This record gives sequence, structure tokens and C-alpha cells, in this order.
Amino acid sequence: MKKVIINRWVLLGFFSFISTGIIFAAPGANIPRLLKEARVLYERGDYFESYLKLGEASFDVWTKCPLILNNVQFVVDEPDGFGIYTPRANAIFKQGEKIRIYMEPVGFTIKDRGEFKELSLSTDFNILDTEGNVLAGKRDFGRWTMKSRAYNTQFMLKLNYSLTGAPPGRYKIETVVKDNFSAKRASVIQDIEIVQ
Repeated sequence: MKKVIINRWVLLGFFSFISTGIIFAAPGANIPRLLKEARVLYERGDYFESYLKLGEASFDVWTKCPLILNNVQFVVDEPDGFGIYTPRANAIFKQGEKIRIYMEPVGFTIKDRGEFKELSLSTDFNILDTEGNVLAGKRDFGRWTMKSRAYNTQFMLKLNYSLTGAPPGRYKIETVVKDNFSAKRASVIQDIEIVQ
């Protein structure tokens, strides 16, 4: 096993979100009924109303979904919004270079707080060697709570890691995202290489 001494880890986490603008019904709605209503509206030519019904059905499925980290990417620079990013061509980073990760969590809990809807996520971070041994890490290095007047499901996390003091070599970065309103958790492990 390779011994690694890391003097200092600088961990930065940022987030951004974009609302779909759709107002959803409370979770637990009847999906077959909503789909039938959407079809009737569509056949009548009420396309916007049909779209809203499909949104309600979609959100009902969302509430039953486990937490999933979708579209996880190393990116070249700061994403400008949901789906607005430039993927990095590789996972080779110079010592001290910022490692930017973009991801789209799916299935997180959205609490209805009356006038506002709220989500709350937090993240853990680990650096692993190629055999999966934890070399360093930080718990709850990022915590994000968002209040909105709409059920925001198009939500992105942009994470910036600086691995100060990591010697050249191959590593794995593990990011764990936790839903603070439920027991839902998801993690992703990405291979990286640090070079001089």
C-alpha cells in the first residue's frame, strides 16, 4: 500500500439551482389518474394544462425515487447553470490544480413548508488510494439548504476540490451526498491522476 502524507486539504463546495417553474401538487397524487387527465387534456388541445398534469405525475414518481447522482462530470470551469458546463477531456490534474465536479442529484426530499418548499443536502468527501483505502476525508464539508416557492427538481451541485500536498499518483475521489430530510444517501467514486 502506498503511504501518502497530505499536509492540507482545501475543500470548497458550491451549488446552484434552476427552477422549472412548474407548480406541482402535493406528493402522493395518483399517477394513473394524473396520466389519464393529462391525456384527455392533450387530446382536447390543452397542451399547457396537459404539461402541468404530467409535471404532477413526474413529481409523484420523484418522491419515491432513491437519491441518485446523475450526470457526474469533471468540468473545465465553473458551470453557468443546470446543464450548462464544459466537460473536461480527462481526469489528469496538476498538483494544486482545482478539481471541479458537476453533478445533478435526483430524488432528494422537498419539504412543503407552506409558502415555501425546502431542500437540504450535505456532502462528505474522501480521497482513496487505488485499492480503496481512505487516505483523507472530511465529513459535512458542504451543506446546502434552499427555500423556494416552487418544487425545484432541476438542481445541480458544483464541487471544487483542491488537494494541496497530494504527491503525484493515481487516486479515487469519493463524494457522498446526503439528504438531510431523509435517510437517502448516494455516492460516486471517480478516478483521478495527480501529476507534477
